[in-house]
Amino acid sequence: MRAAGCNFEMVESYRMSVHKLAAGVSGLLLVCLSGALHATSDFQMRISAFGSIGSLPEEDTLRSAFGEYYSDASADVRSLYEWNESGWEFALHHQLIVRRGDLSTLDNAQDDSLNSLPAGDDARAFDLSWGIDRGEEHALWHRFDRASIGWSNRAWRVRLGRQALSWGNGLIFQPVDVLNPFSPVAVDTEYKPGDDMVLVEHRFSGGQEIQAIAVARRGQDGDVAASSGSYGVRWHSPINASDLEAFAMRHYEEEIYGIGYSQPIGDLLLRGDLVLTSTREGAHRVSAVINSDATLSWGDTLVNLLLEYFYNGFGEDRPVLDSLRPALAERLARGELVTAGKHYLAMSAVFTPDLRWNYGGLVLANLADSSMLVQLRAAFLPSDFSSVDVGVTYSFGNDFGDEYRGLTLSSDGVEEGMTSGGGARLYLRLARYF
Repeated sequence: MRAAGCNFEMVESYRMSVHKLAAGVSGLLLVCLSGALHATSDFQMRISAFGSIGSLPEEDTLRSAFGEYYSDASADVRSLYEWNESGWEFALHHQLIVRRGDLSTLDNAQDDSLNSLPAGDDARAFDLSWGIDRGEEHALWHRFDRASIGWSNRAWRVRLGRQALSWGNGLIFQPVDVLNPFSPVAVDTEYKPGDDMVLVEHRFSGGQEIQAIAVARRGQDGDVAASSGSYGVRWHSPINASDLEAFAMRHYEEEIYGIGYSQPIGDLLLRGDLVLTSTREGAHRVSAVINSDATLSWGDTLVNLLLEYFYNGFGEDRPVLDSLRPALAERLARGELVTAGKHYLAMSAVFTPDLRWNYGGLVLANLADSSMLVQLRAAFLPSDFSSVDVGVTYSFGNDFGDEYRGLTLSSDGVEEGMTSGGGARLYLRLARYF
């Protein structure tokens, strides 16, 4: 198929978008540049490329469009500028992204579990993404993933704008972290996608810390609305060698309360979160995660072992995609959950024989249907400014509809006997830093 080319209207739209953004941030840039001679500033660049080829199960709904095999390739140029002076700080991260292959034709291609590429800002308060060119098998766009200004001293920190934030003790599954959590099998986890928010932190002399956030989003009508936002408070307190955390959040008009705790036990570090969610339908759902990891020596090789259990309070015993409960379907669509069942076990082992490379594997198991996803991976550092990641994922289950083999699409109708998900995939990622 022949890809559509970039036309004059696209270029003109792109130029106008850049001019509008420049007008909006010019004041911040002038403040930064005026103190450049005395301030600390840093400019970096990262270029990464990702490619993969995958196979689809015979009953997968995408097989009729892609065939047995499909491919995906992308490149991402991230430019990072950060500046600070006398407690003031400014950050601006720009991304130029190109994607080509079968997944670029899907509306939800940005939700690819291995290669997550935020394609737009439809739900964010500010639309800082602009399409440049899109064809039948490719897409080219650019966006700002960080654009924030802040001030801090020894006790306080205030930051306004697009930024990233993570809460909770989950390492593989994150029931507390509802703001753009990474997929358990994501290859590139260096930069979490940002949200438009206000962040206020206060640190006490005893080591305690309180953190408050307000995340602004747009609703389905395109206007910023409180009903689409997230507002939360997190309290953290060290207790000798342990850490205690408490969370409270209003998220899409639902209330979330949680408590987290971490405790060293010998060479192990035990962590956990317990979360209660009150949904709009009046239901109360409890989720929990508990994990532990340890680093051991095996000759000259360092070995990191991780074990995590996750209970998904929104999960279903035998989920079918077209009849999921609304609360579960919404969370899957927003990327806050990546599983539709209830009980999961994650196991990971990473071997590091040398500072320049490591290898290992990750196993995700649905304990109810015994389906599994296995990811084998290796990472190399050819130099201090480059990295190579290579790996393979494979999903399997015993019966039709087992989650990691592929969730059942429908229990009746024309889609009966079809699934979504599963299969195998081989990937390669290259990154260069400047």
